[in-house]
Amino acid sequence: YDTRRVQYSSLILTNQMSRDEALQKLSLPAIDEAEAKHDFEYVATKLGITVSELQFYFDSANMTYKNYNNYENMFNFGAKTMKMLGIENSIKR
Repeated sequence: YDTRRVQYSSLILTNQMSRDEALQKLSLPAIDEAEAKHDFEYVATKLGITVSELQFYFDSANMTYKNYNNYENMFNFGAKTMKMLGIENSIKR
């Protein structure tokens, strides 16, 4: 998600930037490759891992809490049971 779109839209509405200028700026990358590499190395250093290890994590498949053992089903069962018994009236997502 490119946050520049929101910022440039606001600038266009307040006549601080033209639409053509905003489109031209959006056609360019948000940061250059050297800065991205530096930021990647900085994050790896702050995490206390090597750049190659961070790259491995970055390239790995995305995971969510559902990929690991958890008690979500137990909580959902308890919430439904309490709602049926009239103990809980809140709406669960």
